Amino acid sequence: DRQVTAPHAVWWAQGGVALLVLPPAFATKLHSLRFTCFCSLLAVLFLALILIIRAAPRMSHAPPSLGALRLWPDSFEDFLYTFGMLSGGYVCHFNVLAAHRELTEPTQDR
Repeated sequence: DRQVTAPHAVWWAQGGVALLVLPPAFATKLHSLRFTCFCSLLAVLFLALILIIRAAPRMSHAPPSLGALRLWPDSFEDFLYTFGMLSGGYVCHFNVLAAHRELTEPTQDR
């Protein structure tokens, strides 16, 4: 594993990501996001490729033990950690009304 040693490399990387992500993030109409699906598909394919490349040498080894799995959190801190992860899956639901409004002929069936 190589580490970035340039003094401002992290700042430049974060700035580049911000320049790519912020304009579509503040779009007011869904029509302006019509090309972002291709970018997200490429990002997912790239991630899958990297995972396959990194996991292939480790596939011949025995899987690690997961230990005892818990159904409920044991402490309030564990609950907050779990709540944050689970609530992240439901964040996109507030966009449904905006998507319905931008349909060409919005009806309740659509």
